[in-house]
Amino acid sequence: MKRSSEKQVRLIVLTGLLVFMPVVALLSLTVASQETRKSARSSEGNTVYFGVVPRDNPRIAYEKYQPLIDYLSENTPYTFELVLKKSYEETVTSLGRGDMDIALLGPLTYLHARKEFGAVTILKSITERGDPFYRSVIVTKKNHPVGQLSNLKGKNFAFASLQSTSGNLIPRYLLAEAGIHLRELKSYKNFAYHDSVVKWVLKGKFDAGAVRESVAAKYLPLGLKIIATSGPIPTGPVVVGPKAAHSIVETTKHALLNVNKTEAGKKILEKIDPELRGGFIEAADSDYRHIRKLINDVPKTCGVGCHPKITL
Repeated sequence: MKRSSEKQVRLIVLTGLLVFMPVVALLSLTVASQETRKSARSSEGNTVYFGVVPRDNPRIAYEKYQPLIDYLSENTPYTFELVLKKSYEETVTSLGRGDMDIALLGPLTYLHARKEFGAVTILKSITERGDPFYRSVIVTKKNHPVGQLSNLKGKNFAFASLQSTSGNLIPRYLLAEAGIHLRELKSYKNFAYHDSVVKWVLKGKFDAGAVRESVAAKYLPLGLKIIATSGPIPTGPVVVGPKAAHSIVETTKHALLNVNKTEAGKKILEKIDPELRGGFIEAADSDYRHIRKLINDVPKTCGVGCHPKITL
């Protein structure tokens, strides 16, 4: 019975779960255009391009992460430039192609970058609570009659990006474990940013949605409530591309490991996401074993051959 139950949960999750496809054309939102970066790369060997997955819109992401980029420029022999792409896929592809040297990714995007391009994790972040993990939550409006996951059948549900670990992969498992198949929802939709999910829920356009816990926390005073919380998810890694020079990797690693050891560094960390405010520690691929198992196990339970086998 247990094996049958596990199989049913994985089969439920499978519906609608998309994986990365090759990206032919890149519509980039970057601090510098691709051609400008290529020109700079050929004439300025000390420029390092640092990417961040687009969990926020570009303006907010710039405000959060540019101070960290400035810190790296001031504390290494290199000039760092922040690169913001339009999608998770573009960030991974740019890292693999060498348009970026280093990137701050989510667990799922890291696994794709490693599988497709041989990217390597060197560090992972620590939350403001001092934990090497964070959580996914499912939220609704405070006065909404939905009080638990089982009440979501026949309701409208909002997910974050398809490639988001906490905004898509994990909440699909939470729904599955509550016995809710996606086809039992009235509708569901993926949004590019976690904040977008919350705003649509608060507007009443969606009955519930999935975001990372820190995003939900800032909207609780505005009438949001949490109805389900996931287990721990490993924090996102700092990942280096296959073309990154060893000297750049080691120098950047040293600087990030020490960013929380000065008052100036702590002030910089206060500006970024709560999942990174504790600084950085050493990381290994094995830290993401559980996430790899979740995504790898899904197609094995399909049984009808309609989904490609995924191996990350």
